[in-house]
Amino acid sequence: MAIEKLIQQNDWRKIESSGGIVSDHINGYKKQIQNLHQEYERYEKLFLDNPVKFNHDSLYFTEKKADGSYIIAVLNIDERRLYTMEVFY
Repeated sequence: MAIEKLIQQNDWRKIESSGGIVSDHINGYKKQIQNLHQEYERYEKLFLDNPVKFNHDSLYFTEKKADGSYIIAVLNIDERRLYTMEVFY
């Protein structure tokens, strides 16, 4: 039930053939983290140990604010996992 409630609460888009776009968002986030943090190796290991897994049935959304803050969320329905990547200013 919780996953159904989560799906209904946000402006999710089905990945379908947008996997490249989602990968671009994730890679852009990784680069931003590299630029913001001197301890990037720690974050890089985190991504290697916990990759964002998705397929064509997964859902995603992005939101960017005027101050540059943004969020990328990927919901892998099959694995019942929610990945969130956020940058706040």
